[in-house]
Amino acid sequence: MSTTSSVESVQSLEAVELSSVLAALKQLGCADLFKVMRTATTEAEKRSKEESKAPKKPKGLTPPQLKKPKEWVGYALKYATENGWDSFTCENKKSGEAIIHPASELKEGKHLFPNGKPLILTQAMSLSKQMFNAKLKKGSHEAVYRTFEAWLAAQPVEAAAAAEPAAKAPMVRKTAEEKAAELAAKKEAATAAKAAAAAAKKEAKDAKTAEKGTKVPKAALKAPAAAVATAAAGVKPGPKKKAAKPVEEWTCPTDGNVYPWPYKGEKLLRDFENRVWAMDAEGGLGDWKGIFHPEEDRIDDTVADPYADEEDEE
Repeated sequence: MSTTSSVESVQSLEAVELSSVLAALKQLGCADLFKVMRTATTEAEKRSKEESKAPKKPKGLTPPQLKKPKEWVGYALKYATENGWDSFTCENKKSGEAIIHPASELKEGKHLFPNGKPLILTQAMSLSKQMFNAKLKKGSHEAVYRTFEAWLAAQPVEAAAAAEPAAKAPMVRKTAEEKAAELAAKKEAATAAKAAAAAAKKEAKDAKTAEKGTKVPKAALKAPAAAVATAAAGVKPGPKKKAAKPVEEWTCPTDGNVYPWPYKGEKLLRDFENRVWAMDAEGGLGDWKGIFHPEEDRIDDTVADPYADEEDEE
């Protein structure tokens, strides 16, 4: 058996029993065994990485308020890519800038920017509002928007994924007497623990009072003179300031959907643009909350709901 054929035979032994593999190894030479070891180690590392990967997060639900605007942006991107686009403006309210993008040019059968770059989704968001703004009920391509509405109406309704109920613990049957006895035992144990803690606290306090006097603590002897004088005078140092707890980083896919986001005791929904809505009792989209600023750890509730008028218009 050659070295190449022996290694390949070991690599293809997925359905062979372990005992057969071990028996085959005894027939190999030293050089072949080392090659088999390297192959097995590489395969083990590969599988270990695959098994250690965390499961993918389930895709967030698309709320009804966002479905139509989101679909219109995608439709406008496809239409413009196939037919070209006029010059349009992208406004950045956060930086206070308005970027004017040039019209497309046909290059080798493709509609592209003059610099050769294609139109992307974030740019299509601004272009779609110029083509037709449902809030203002006007735009340069109203006929295309009406065609889009007819197309959207013909699409199947998106079925919300039913959340799997959490596994419930098995029911434990008890008599009323057993439950009463259980509660009494818990109350007695709690009372005993409270009394023991109080006694230990009093004992520690008495011991501290007996040793106090005018003695300067050992730790103060290593401190500067001012600190020693403060300790001798019986003045306790102020409490240490706790370091500010950093804001936990939160991410979600940039797919235009919203994802559960717990924040300061509230159950909220947030998207990749940091727009925040309340979560209703059924886990769906609730009231508009505002824009979250991670650097300030706050929600700006002065920002208007960008899709409120979309629903009113329908």
